[in-house]
Amino acid sequence: MTVILFSALAALGGGLVMGVTGFGAGMVIMMVLPVFYSLTESAAISGVVCTVLNAQMAIRYWKHIHFQTLVAPTIAYMILCALLIRFSTEVDQALIQKGFGVFLICLCIYYLFLQKDDHPHKKSLALSVLCIAFSAVFDSFFSIGGPLLVVYFMARTDSTKAYMGTIQAFFFINYAYSSVVRVINGILLPSHLAVTLVCSAAVLLGGVIAQKLVSRLDEQMVRKLIYIMIGVSGVLNLVK
Repeated sequence: MTVILFSALAALGGGLVMGVTGFGAGMVIMMVLPVFYSLTESAAISGVVCTVLNAQMAIRYWKHIHFQTLVAPTIAYMILCALLIRFSTEVDQALIQKGFGVFLICLCIYYLFLQKDDHPHKKSLALSVLCIAFSAVFDSFFSIGGPLLVVYFMARTDSTKAYMGTIQAFFFINYAYSSVVRVINGILLPSHLAVTLVCSAAVLLGGVIAQKLVSRLDEQMVRKLIYIMIGVSGVLNLVK
């Protein structure tokens, strides 16, 4: 019962964060699940739970999705995740996670205080490749790939609604795919069903509450919240 309660509270918080910034549910959920499950099991459960909210948000912003922007990163992400999930239990995850944390903190500082353009590196192929590749790595290991994908999709969309719809459609496709890969590899098991269902309901509730808040925030405020959440994600990855 304790497992279900604390996991559900984490999912509720994750839904609130993701509903406002477009990412972060997995980050919040992964603060709690590893207390009760292995890291790979936690990532598998979190991936399914996030898929539920991704679907709901993608439907909400359907008319604003930039479908042409999804094709290349989705194909690359699927290939990388299929390969990396198989090796996620064999890597020194603690070291990688701390390195990821440092990188995200630097990214947050750069975009909050140094970058002047609202749509940074719009045509940078090198940055695009790095964002997708590193996101696939950390999504495969921890189900926390969102922060870098935020940079990618914010640079390729022209409004908060377009950003929200496009990134949620991307997450839905790839989290669903990753979940299937985890089932095939014996990571996601029937014993995880109960906590997954409860957390899915909780994350949806959090998302619904957040949607009431988003309409009251201006676009610049949302962007600042997103960059702050990238920094928070970095600190959490660093101190674990």
